[in-house]
Amino acid sequence: MLNLLLKSTLLLALVLSTKAFLSQSDCNGNDSTPPVLNVATSVGDGFCGYPQPEAAASDDSGEMVVITSQLQISTPSDACELIQPDLGSNLCLYAYESCMMLFSVPFVYSYYALDNGEWIPNSDGTAQISATIHSISYPNGGFIIQANFIDGMTWDEWSSIPYRFFKADCEGVGANHPDWMYYVMSDATLVGTGDFEGSYFNLTHSPVNQAYGYQVGLGANNYSPEFGSGGWFNADGILINNGDTIPTANIHGDFMFKHECDDSQPELQYVYTASDPCENSTVAVQSINTCDIHGPLLANMPLAGTVFTPCQLDEWQPEWLSYNCDEPVDYTLSYAMGNLEDSNDHLVTVSIDAMACSIARSYQFSVIVPSDSELPCHESPCIADVNGDHWVTSQDVMEVIGNFLTENEATDLNQDGVVNVLDLIVVIASYGTMCD
Repeated sequence: MLNLLLKSTLLLALVLSTKAFLSQSDCNGNDSTPPVLNVATSVGDGFCGYPQPEAAASDDSGEMVVITSQLQISTPSDACELIQPDLGSNLCLYAYESCMMLFSVPFVYSYYALDNGEWIPNSDGTAQISATIHSISYPNGGFIIQANFIDGMTWDEWSSIPYRFFKADCEGVGANHPDWMYYVMSDATLVGTGDFEGSYFNLTHSPVNQAYGYQVGLGANNYSPEFGSGGWFNADGILINNGDTIPTANIHGDFMFKHECDDSQPELQYVYTASDPCENSTVAVQSINTCDIHGPLLANMPLAGTVFTPCQLDEWQPEWLSYNCDEPVDYTLSYAMGNLEDSNDHLVTVSIDAMACSIARSYQFSVIVPSDSELPCHESPCIADVNGDHWVTSQDVMEVIGNFLTENEATDLNQDGVVNVLDLIVVIASYGTMCD
């Protein structure tokens, strides 16, 4: 059996598969009723792959319905909710539980509690904090925090730069520093709210020599052993309380937050859409219970029952969805063909063995090839071997013929003793000689 060895470097986020095509002219009147779409809510049971997409749809108006399937990865948000750290009895450096402290200001303006906030890390090593806080001494006054961070590094990367360290002053907060991330504050602001309206500070990273970073991880807020973040800053601006300017000079401060993050796992989903010619549509989502979504993920698996001509099948190539894997996918394709029950049409099973990021995965799906398929006229018509279990290209066939003729020292297929090449292959389309 001939095998097609193909390689692909194509990585797709979303791919569509469909059974049929419709046009607006097929609409019967002013139908506004969407099709009925039936899919299982979930498929699979912990297997390292996923099944062929399958759905059924109907339309009360009798119009033809097109079903498309879309493979996508539903990933949890990387954003974390900011929470007030819980110190218990471990107040350590500070007099009150707080999320921000200002130094070089009157004591009553030093401590701030969290109202709400969010930490957003990005894949490019940047991150943002958005938060609102209020003064512990003046609860009607507070600030809106907007802070941007750059140069996110692991401990190995951070500590490889001379005179870079981690900060751990309180009990039980530094043991996990090799697992922390370290950032540099690029720009940030405190904007006064309530009684502090009119207050405004520009913040910069402290210390200026970046000996310590803005730390993120277990115990990283240098305040409590919980997962969170913290770091120092310098502040330049004005502090106002009920219209009165509060004397300040050389203000610096400290952020310390607890993070509450979504630790759920990413999920594979098929999103099905059933559409009719009157532009009515219905959408359904199907969860795929797979044990792992890393490595090569086949994105364009056809819907069950899809009909392919031999040439369409010959031209089909896999496309891949990536999750935490940037390597090209190496894969092989093979085909097995049998007949459908009570039909002369062929059921072709496509098998794919794929490898990426040291993860191997195999896939199988089936499509229908009508027995009366007429091949289109193009430069590379399709060929089937006589055993009927593999589709190959005319280029493969011509190579087999050429090798056979060479081995038999023949130059013409009509020569005696050479006609048995037809025992190997059957040409089911001309090489363009019969095309109009």
